[in-house]
Amino acid sequence: MKVDILPPFVSTSSVYDELQMSISITNEELLEAWNLEYKVTGDIIHLSIGDNIQYDIYLTKNVINIKARRYIILQASLLNLPFALFFAYRNALLLHASGVLYNNKLFAFSGNKGVGKSTLTSILSKKLCFFSDDTILVKNYEFTRCYPGIQRIKMHEDTYSIYNDSDIHFNEYEKNLQHKAIVNIKNSICGEQLLEAKKLEALFVIYRTEKNSVFINPVKSNIAKKALLHSSICGIDSLGKEFNSIIKHNLVYASLFKSIPIYRLHISNDINSVVDNVNMVITYLKSM
Repeated sequence: MKVDILPPFVSTSSVYDELQMSISITNEELLEAWNLEYKVTGDIIHLSIGDNIQYDIYLTKNVINIKARRYIILQASLLNLPFALFFAYRNALLLHASGVLYNNKLFAFSGNKGVGKSTLTSILSKKLCFFSDDTILVKNYEFTRCYPGIQRIKMHEDTYSIYNDSDIHFNEYEKNLQHKAIVNIKNSICGEQLLEAKKLEALFVIYRTEKNSVFINPVKSNIAKKALLHSSICGIDSLGKEFNSIIKHNLVYASLFKSIPIYRLHISNDINSVVDNVNMVITYLKSM
């Protein structure tokens, strides 16, 4: 199967519409090897994730050529490492974060894989406007404008049982590699809020706790703030020293460090407790 259009799971933002993609799906079985390799030759970035998918990213042409064994691995990887590389080399930044809007202000939630970014965002989106799941693109270092990566949320079954208010069963949804359902968010709260790029108001780094409450602490140390912002960048742990060096000299990275407050957000390991205490998070956001 060959596709020459932007995949439907990518945000409809005009930032992504500028990209041209040639996608070839071979429908072969996925292999167990997932070792990551990337190199830069002139204005072309070659990225491979084992032998399961290869990306050739043409920086000056806005073109990405993709060859994948299965569509599901394209869906799992495109919005993360390839876009992280593409935009970092163009002096933009891809945050590994989900986000919601309140009063046209964007609040982002980052944290380690599996910490609950999508879970918290899906619960918040019952009362606030959902912006993006998993990735947020930040451009223009003077104004740090943000664009959504994917406007669908990945949910485990327990999260879906809390979020769901439709007649669609969890098993009816398309699943990703982690067997999460990929759920379209239809939020009447948003109105016209999603029609323009947003300024990032604050970044919350999520931690889990055994306590059945929510704790929010501002990060005051510049060393800690830089470490938390650094860890919130997509690909920072897997793309190696060269990518880290590019990020250190990235103007958007410097602008975010100077301009946005960062908070540690501790939420319960118990999802029912997160639901019970989500109003505490919402109250805090509304006070900013």
